[in-house]
Amino acid sequence: MYASRNNFRWVLLTNGVVWNLYHLTFEEGIEYERVFSVDLAEDDLDSAVGQLGIIHRNAIRKNEHEEFWSRQAALNPASIGRALFQEVVLLLIRREIKRKEGVLIDPEDLTVALHDMLSQEAREQIGPPRIRRRRARRAAQPQEPASGTETAETEGRADE
Repeated sequence: MYASRNNFRWVLLTNGVVWNLYHLTFEEGIEYERVFSVDLAEDDLDSAVGQLGIIHRNAIRKNEHEEFWSRQAALNPASIGRALFQEVVLLLIRREIKRKEGVLIDPEDLTVALHDMLSQEAREQIGPPRIRRRRARRAAQPQEPASGTETAETEGRADE
């Protein structure tokens, strides 16, 4: 509560043995996500040092904690799921299955199969399977030549 009232985005909770780092966001209410949890009594010392190193004063000065958080957010199941279920990615997977197996799979069936391959936790974060289609781009309008100038195409017609 103290951190949320003061708009602190980072919270470190520890009893000296277990260290928990949380990242808070204030976009849609107050949400928090644990960045890491280190148990000095149980965890491998090298991995514990690596994680606790991002809260060192020099690392914070260099914004390494923000970089670590950005990387964690990019690699979470919801982010990977958004990328995986893009129409372009599904078409590439479909093409590869067709090339290797000789079977053309329906994109919706492929979406469900990929979604079912994920862990229950990942499926909950991603949500229901659906194909994210690209937005249609507007076709560029062909530019008409300025008056008094002729293109190669119109020059050819004029000779006929």
